[in-house]
Amino acid sequence: MKSNPGPTDETDVFAVVAIGASAGGLEAFTQLLSALPNNTGMAFVLIQHLAPTHHSLLSELLAKKTKMPVLEAKDGTTVEPNHVYVIPPNVNMGIQRRRLQLTPRTDEPGLHVPVDFFMRSLAGARHGRSIGVVLSGTGSDGTRGLDAIKAEGGITFAQDEKSAKHSGMPQSAIASGCVDFVMPPDQIARELGRISGHPYLSHDRSNRTHAEEADDNKPRAPDENFERIFALVRKNCAINFSQYKPGTVQRRTLRRMAIHKIEHVSDYAKYLEKHPQETENLCNDLLIPVTSFFRDLKAFEVLKTKVFPVIAKDKTTEGTIRIWAPGCSTGEETYSLAMILLEFLGDKAPAFEVQIFGTDANDRGIEKARAGIYSERILEEVSPERLRRFFTKVEAGYRVSKSVRDLCVFAKQNLAEDPPFSHMNLVACRNLLIYLGPELQKKVLNILHYALRSSGFLFLGNSENVASFPHLFAPADKKHKIFIKKAVASRLHYDFSGNRRIQETPNTAKATEKSAAQLGLNQQNEVDNIILKNYAPPGVVINENMEILQFRGAIGPYIELVPGRASLHLLKIAKREFVAELRAAVNLAKKNRGPVKRKAVELRRRGQSRSVNISVEPVGSSAENQQFLILFERTSPSVLIPGRIAVKLRGVGRIKKKEIARLARELATAEEHLSALVDSKAASDEEFQSANEEILSANEELQSTNEELETSKEELQSANEELNTVNDELQSRNLELDRANSDLNNVLTSTNLPVVMVDRGLRIRRLTAASTKTLKVLPSDIGRPITDLSPGFNLPNLGQLIAGVVDTLIPIELEIQDREGHWYSLQIRPYRTTDDKIDGAVIVLSDIDEAKKVSEILEVRVAERTASVRKLSLKIMTLQDEQHRSIARELHDSVGQHLASAKMTIDLLQNADLSEKQSDMLSQVSQSLEHCMKETRTISHLLHPPLIDELGFSSSARWFVEGFSERSGIKVNLELGGDSQRLPFSVELPLFRVLQASLSNVHRHAESLSVDVRFNIDSGEAKLEVRDHGKGIDRELLGRFNLTGTASGIGLASMRERMRELGGRLEIESDGNGTVVRAVIPVSASNATKKPG
Repeated sequence: MKSNPGPTDETDVFAVVAIGASAGGLEAFTQLLSALPNNTGMAFVLIQHLAPTHHSLLSELLAKKTKMPVLEAKDGTTVEPNHVYVIPPNVNMGIQRRRLQLTPRTDEPGLHVPVDFFMRSLAGARHGRSIGVVLSGTGSDGTRGLDAIKAEGGITFAQDEKSAKHSGMPQSAIASGCVDFVMPPDQIARELGRISGHPYLSHDRSNRTHAEEADDNKPRAPDENFERIFALVRKNCAINFSQYKPGTVQRRTLRRMAIHKIEHVSDYAKYLEKHPQETENLCNDLLIPVTSFFRDLKAFEVLKTKVFPVIAKDKTTEGTIRIWAPGCSTGEETYSLAMILLEFLGDKAPAFEVQIFGTDANDRGIEKARAGIYSERILEEVSPERLRRFFTKVEAGYRVSKSVRDLCVFAKQNLAEDPPFSHMNLVACRNLLIYLGPELQKKVLNILHYALRSSGFLFLGNSENVASFPHLFAPADKKHKIFIKKAVASRLHYDFSGNRRIQETPNTAKATEKSAAQLGLNQQNEVDNIILKNYAPPGVVINENMEILQFRGAIGPYIELVPGRASLHLLKIAKREFVAELRAAVNLAKKNRGPVKRKAVELRRRGQSRSVNISVEPVGSSAENQQFLILFERTSPSVLIPGRIAVKLRGVGRIKKKEIARLARELATAEEHLSALVDSKAASDEEFQSANEEILSANEELQSTNEELETSKEELQSANEELNTVNDELQSRNLELDRANSDLNNVLTSTNLPVVMVDRGLRIRRLTAASTKTLKVLPSDIGRPITDLSPGFNLPNLGQLIAGVVDTLIPIELEIQDREGHWYSLQIRPYRTTDDKIDGAVIVLSDIDEAKKVSEILEVRVAERTASVRKLSLKIMTLQDEQHRSIARELHDSVGQHLASAKMTIDLLQNADLSEKQSDMLSQVSQSLEHCMKETRTISHLLHPPLIDELGFSSSARWFVEGFSERSGIKVNLELGGDSQRLPFSVELPLFRVLQASLSNVHRHAESLSVDVRFNIDSGEAKLEVRDHGKGIDRELLGRFNLTGTASGIGLASMRERMRELGGRLEIESDGNGTVVRAVIPVSASNATKKPG
């Protein structure tokens, strides 16, 4: 590697290619280098995201994929053509001229963006000979760098999504609009090889700095091809670039030629003629859309500390602060001004009316500025505090908060040709003048001077100055390029005449279209019918403005063409004898909206007098485009003289009578016409009065000097431009609202769910098509209260339900049936606005008929299964009782008898002559047998007490309670009622089992010293109650038993099922004072009263 101390200009003409990547970058680098020619004459610098603490083997791995030398960069390395340089770990790398500069990576919080860092450095060092490539990786590193390279005239590439392992970095760059080519790595390599030989990169021209190109004001000889290009751009984009600095314009034009593989300017001019879209792309390149938030932060701080305090204290502003940022690009600088101003105003912000205007000639930039959405790369430019205060996180990155966006209005404007704003406190025109030629600079600075109010401030970029215009501006802060407006001897005037856009208003265009329109087919048929009905006299068809639309018949005797400008106005070409009559007749027809006839109008022709009848009849029924048919019918001359005039004319000669009659007719016509004019005038008096007041006010202003007149004219133009700007903003917001409304309409149209939205007054606001069939609501019902309609289901309190949801904000869901028995789920939810206010309710119906039917079928099946289970359970319990009875009988009749026989034998043996020991042993055996006999009887009676068969429940209960008390030591208080009445066996046995189980639970679990047992028969029901005074049953256990009928440890579940089968019930109540078990069975539960055998 060479290490020249200072490369010469002759060897400094090659391009440097910056290639950035992150995750998946090794594979992309390998593909690119493998396909890259070895003799492109360009240098390649690879910037990969590397771990800061690990040694990188990237240069060794890549060296195997290309014949070009692959070197790890070192501080001070001189970049050579046909070499590859790889960034080492834990550094930021930049470039100055041809030397790489390495600086240690800082530990400051925030994103590490080495690709952006190097590409921005490369753009500043190499300008048009810088090329940027972004390959696979996550995040957005590289986007800002490609922006900078493109702004300096370089060429940019990004890997396509399909070939990238991780598409975050290339997709971020593509979305920003700064990428010229989107390709796989191997195609990028081939394209680099192609453009390396293009004159834009290979032509021997000195690589001047940005400031040198910006200051290149030398006039150049006119180039015919460039003049053609300027003309095409001006025609398609309405921007004249011929007054921009030639170096900048030509350099960016050559860049576009390189992209399209065109080497000659003449060929590119032909290409533009055939491809209008390329004209727009060239225009976007020439407009140089480069900006960022808080560019030159110290200058913004000066605004906050020095400029804004002066503006806020200026009492002539009357609490209004107006700022204009021409050439705002995508809006970052405009929003920066708004944020700095809000920081300065603090709590006083509501006391000021702030208006910040951002304008640019680029439509794309204005649209992005209005949206206010920027990628995560702004984290490099915006402090965390400002990010929290002025931005909100969105999916695409960050969006400027609504409070800031509301202060800013963006509009398309060509600063050099469109009318400017006026009365501005501050104009921030940064880094725009450097691209303009001297004449255009002079014009723009005069415009900015005009736009500022007295003592207003001008804020320029670092490379800009107003030294050539000391009569217009004075330095306020020379270091940060802030200037103050100077008063001039005479007010500078801006020439609006060449720029004014004459636009035809919709109403004017509509009226012109109506006036020039020909009659339609229906009106022609109607006209033909009327003419035929009246023997087809000649006539004309006019519109409401009395312009002739059609001639009918021989109309020559009644019209007269006059010299001068051609006109089809009826009153201008009609014979003068008919003018007054025609005006009066048409006005009367307009007023009455019906036919009007004028009789015996005298027409003198060639010394002869003829009488003509005129009829005016409306044609068609449209009130917006009213037309009239006018017919001229010749009649015999006759004079109809009113009686009061005839009396006065007695004795007067015939000629005099005729003349007076004619004058009387004309007078009557004039009076009638005057009456019509008076009526018309009365209708417009108020408008004329208002206009008169405005004219008087304007007249007073016209008495001022010609200087003030010019000023008023200019301010009016500026105000009109502001209105156009506001109108553009409103149209943009209306478009957003229209899109949102279209989205909502599509959702409502495409959904199959019946949905109705109502306001707080229960009036229908919106509905879906499915609501028509289900809720019986039509689109014509919008605006009517939903309670006035008759829905297709029975729900009389629908209005109360909706009102309850609106008041309580608690949604409601009900299952309802329509009149045909169809089941629906009705949901009523609050209607929330975007600012989280309740403004009605949303009613949604869901069809659950199938689910309901399935549920009913399942319920029936469950009921059947439950009945089967209960029947089986009852059968099992019956079999169990029979088994207990059989076992009890066996114990009593067999085991008991054998034990009794054995005891008798032992007792006989005791009477024999036995030793004392033998006698004691037999006595013990006898006692054991006695105990076994007693236990056997007890078990037998517990399994099936014989008393219940013979004497019934009362006797059995008394016997069992006595035995229980004796065995357990628990005192039982027994109260029996109706003990003389026998119950059916199917009732007595379950009651006895409940008593058994209840006392058994008391003995084992209750820890009670006494139990109260009550039995009685009342109202045909046998009632048994067992109450203890122990610790009670666990709540969870009791709850499970009451809910499902099953609970381990209680022992009454089977009895509960048997009670249900007999039509009875088993209830358990428990608390800390004890437990109550209550069994109730109808006495007539069964007719099985016979005793089991």
